[in-house]
Amino acid sequence: MTDQSIQMTVTDDEKYLALFSYVFAPIAPLIIMLTKGDEYKKNKPFVHYHYVQGLALSVVGMICTITVILSCFAPLILIASIYYGIKAYRGEPVVIPGLTDFLKNQKWV
Repeated sequence: MTDQSIQMTVTDDEKYLALFSYVFAPIAPLIIMLTKGDEYKKNKPFVHYHYVQGLALSVVGMICTITVILSCFAPLILIASIYYGIKAYRGEPVVIPGLTDFLKNQKWV
């Protein structure tokens, strides 16, 4: 999915799901993925794009928190999650340096 392709008309519900995918990660993305994953991948690419990124960002945050050397970056991950969640809510494309390209190369988004 290209960055331009997610700039589409989205509903307020989809914007909220995108916001929650970052702010309440990893719980919200996991719930979305387990309950509506395939449906959203086909019919709601905006939500799919953001819940996959939110989940991946939370995994990175957890790894940073668990790892003593990198634990100082955990607050930055939280700040980034809130920032990306707000951007997603506004309907703006979210490109996380390094992470988005990795997820695209894996064909997860």
